[in-house]
Formats: sequence, C-alpha cells, structure tokens
Amino acid sequence: MAGKTGNRRQEILQTLARMLEKQNTKITTASLASELDISEAALYRHFPSKAKMFESLIDFAEETIFSRIKSISSESDDSLNKCNRIINLVLNFCSKNPGITRLLIGNSLVSEYASLNTRIKSIHEKLTQNFKAILAVRQNNMGDLIKYSVDDLANLFTNLIEGKINSFVRSDFNKDPLTNFNSQWQMIKDGIE
Repeated sequence: MAGKTGNRRQEILQTLARMLEKQNTKITTASLASELDISEAALYRHFPSKAKMFESLIDFAEETIFSRIKSISSESDDSLNKCNRIINLVLNFCSKNPGITRLLIGNSLVSEYASLNTRIKSIHEKLTQNFKAILAVRQNNMGDLIKYSVDDLANLFTNLIEGKINSFVRSDFNKDPLTNFNSQWQMIKDGIE
C-alpha cells in the first residue's frame, strides 16, 4: 500500500509541474484534482496543503541541483570551469523542468506563500555561496592576479542564471536558457582572465 501512496504522490507532483509549465495563472486544488481525475480530498490525503505540494517541488529542485554542485565542487578542476559547469547544470535542470523553473524564479504562483518565497531566496543565496567558495580557492591560488572580487563574480554568475531562467519563463519556455550561453561565457571568461 505504501508504494501506491508514493506513486500517487509522485503523480500529483508531476501533474502540478506540468500545469505550472502550461499556465501562468493561479492553480487551485480543484483544477489540480480535476486534471488528475480525483477528488480534492484525495489530494489532501497525500499533501496537507497546496503549499506543501509546491514545497515538495522546490525540495526536488534543491536536492537535485545542490547534490550535483557538491560533486562538481569536490573535483579537481579549474575554478572557472567549475562555475561554468554549475551554471550549465542549473540551466539544464531548468530546461528539462520548466514548470519547476516557474517556481525557482519566485513567480506569482508562490507569492501567496511567504515561506516558499523564503525558500526560493535561500536557493539563490546558496548558489551565490557555492560560487564564492569555489572562487575563493581561485583567489587564494592567484592572489592579486584576480581582477574582480569573489563577491562580485559570484553575484554575476547567480544573476546570469536568474536572467537566463527569467527569459526562459517569459518566452513561455520557447527560448532555451542555454541559448548562446557558450559564447556569453567566453565573453565573461575573457573579461575575468
């Protein structure tokens, strides 16, 4: 029975993510239940609230992204290459999960839940902190040869991600966030080195 509950829970989250991808309007539990062809009461057997459903999608994004960032950070690669790979990772995740991407930009769909907005901010702050940690190693190794502060570069990389995913959402998921990224990264890298 537990496996069946887990499957239904997963089905609810997948459907919610698809609905987020398709529409930029408030999703009600009634519309979600209708999409799943179940009752609203059935939704509440798996999740105590709609906020918990959104929170589960955010948990999935956070766990997926930051477990991979941890792996990239631990590798013995150049700091800028690690940052490039992290940006690619996040943009690829967003490209493959457009509905969740709508949540990651703090879209109006979650604005009614202050705790979810706090979680979204936390994800962006954690991204910046990861960039800072990676770039601090570069600064320690290169000292005065670095043109820009670790804080400035970390914020630039996080803002690049935010801009790319905002553009992706505004295009109704038609403009892949990785479009032109390689040439843009090369311009950034040339300016840094």
